Amino acid sequence: MGLFDRVKDLFSGDSGETPPDLPLDVDTRRAQLDELENALRDLARAMAGDEERMSNPGWRGRVEDLRFAANEAGRLAHEGFDRAALHDIAAEVRPLYGPGEPPPEYAPYAEQHGRVIRAAAAVRAPLQSESGTQP
Repeated sequence: MGLFDRVKDLFSGDSGETPPDLPLDVDTRRAQLDELENALRDLARAMAGDEERMSNPGWRGRVEDLRFAANEAGRLAHEGFDRAALHDIAAEVRPLYGPGEPPPEYAPYAEQHGRVIRAAAAVRAPLQSESGTQP
């Protein structure tokens, strides 16, 4: 193998070996996607209930983002998914605010926001049942 081939393999990640096919715990992941969908819908519904803020395009856009992510989580749970789709949906969920106390405009939604963040974290987290080794 020449230098060019070694550099190409280094950057492509193609070492000639097939990566292990790790199992996917479909039932657990489907339940996580259902929880994420429900949490996103609850937060979107609560935020959409503030009619005064819904007149703000930024606020309305945030609500639409939440609804889109909820629809995507529901679609995945019912149509099927792989590891990449799980990572994508978890990455789509943007927090309303950073760690610590919520800004005043988001304080009424802190409980629903926390539920969304926990649900997205669960989708991101590795499962023992997917490690390829059972205890």
